[in-house]
Amino acid sequence: MTAVSIPAYGTVEVRSDASVRSPAPYDVVVRVHAAGINPLDHMMVDGYGGSVLQRFRPAPLPFTPGRECSGEIAAVGSEVWDYKVYSHRLLL
Repeated sequence: MTAVSIPAYGTVEVRSDASVRSPAPYDVVVRVHAAGINPLDHMMVDGYGGSVLQRFRPAPLPFTPGRECSGEIAAVGSEVWDYKVYSHRLLL
């Protein structure tokens, strides 16, 4: 798996050896196919602390930017009952 990580404000690290963790009881793990980065993500990477971010707690470092994503459910926790592991392959 490849992951983008922010280890410190102002730096971006791309790792191709990131491991997939097992989900906690109420978690869903999504295999992300596409993710969007928005202006808030850019401000968080830069460590911007202006009024826009005062409503939010700072992301603990390291963090992964991107709040919009799409993909397929790869794993579900033991207490998740309304989602199932799903893998759909579109053949063209």
